[in-house]
Amino acid sequence: MENQVLSFLKENNLIDKKLAIAVSTGVDSMVLLSVLVKLNLDITVIHLNHQKRLESLEEEAFIRDYCKGRSIPCFIKKLEFESTKNFQAEARKLRYEFYLEVMHKANIKYLFLAHHADDQIETMLMRILRGASIDAVSGMKEFTPFKDIYLVRCLLKHSKEEIIKYALKEKIKYFEDKTNTEEFYERNRIRKNIIPNLVKENPKTYEKFFEFSKSLSFLNKLLETKINEFVLENVIKTKEYFSFKISVFNNLEFEFKQELLFSLLKEKDLSKQNINEIIKVLNTKKANLKIDYLGFTILKEYDKVYIFNEILVINKVNLKINELKNYDLNEKYEVLVTKKNCDFDGNLFNLCYNIDSLDLMVRNKDIGDRISTKSGTKTLKKLFIDLKLGYLERENALVVVDNTNEVLLVVGYQKSSNLKNLKQCNCLIEFKEKK
Repeated sequence: MENQVLSFLKENNLIDKKLAIAVSTGVDSMVLLSVLVKLNLDITVIHLNHQKRLESLEEEAFIRDYCKGRSIPCFIKKLEFESTKNFQAEARKLRYEFYLEVMHKANIKYLFLAHHADDQIETMLMRILRGASIDAVSGMKEFTPFKDIYLVRCLLKHSKEEIIKYALKEKIKYFEDKTNTEEFYERNRIRKNIIPNLVKENPKTYEKFFEFSKSLSFLNKLLETKINEFVLENVIKTKEYFSFKISVFNNLEFEFKQELLFSLLKEKDLSKQNINEIIKVLNTKKANLKIDYLGFTILKEYDKVYIFNEILVINKVNLKINELKNYDLNEKYEVLVTKKNCDFDGNLFNLCYNIDSLDLMVRNKDIGDRISTKSGTKTLKKLFIDLKLGYLERENALVVVDNTNEVLLVVGYQKSSNLKNLKQCNCLIEFKEKK
């Protein structure tokens, strides 16, 4: 095993690098740690005490003494959990936060993890059963960029059985985590019930899965090239969202649609079922649609779709105008109210009014709002449909109403025809875009 790890280190130019290793004190990480120590590398140990088992304190003390006796830097943290609703997900989040904290503090770029061939098969089977992208189904990689470090898995060719045999041969002390045998977890059920039968069916199962993972990774690189080409030509990305035309999206093969959305929404860790539900939303015949889904917002506006990173919140406006002054309305507009003789005109960003009658309100549109036109009145809903305004424009539209709630102005879109009847207007209300 040392020879294989040494070859891996040489091939990847890691011999002279500072390395960190995540050690749980289980057989996998203790074997990897022992091999790296044997090879006399510059290593730092990171251990997390999940405080979920009675043995945790003993394991923490053991790894502390192990490192102290060999002059190995060792960083240890006890994890505090806010809830246990999804223990595994929360534990993983806290682990990786601590990994990054240590790596930055110690100026280390490479974190070694003791995942092995059995872990790889379990991961691939779980993702196949869940429904995942080609990239996810290809399993764990020997090198994975993570934030500004690299996760390194050099034992993916070695089975659990090999690792245990090595530990026994080298008399390596390690601790057993009894929860690894509990069938409550899907991973454990696959480990106990499926992998042994696969190996019984074909003794080269580990080798075949390793080859399959490599093949899928290669195919995924080709797919990524196609996806990147499509994104470059058709997808607009901002800090808040990404968007594309539905008509262009619908010209794609269904499987390519799935992989494209998997790629664009990679950080959301979605299943294939989630992706298919999003595709259904995009195919709806409704011209305007907003759906909050799994912590983010899907917004459809005619032929365009916007997918926001987080839940989209429309900031409500409720501003009273009752004197001559400047008003800070929102992040986009300020309102300037000045004394000036003026008449009705076609500018949709200002309003001529009487100072003595100033008791106006600027707010968002409301259900049932109507505005006077040459031919009668029209609901704002109908106005927006006629103007082909998208959801966001409709929701962010501002209206000016008087003290009877009559709509005088839909800022930027329509003025009430009743304003023509106002006489001796001596103040000008202007909506100015902030610079």
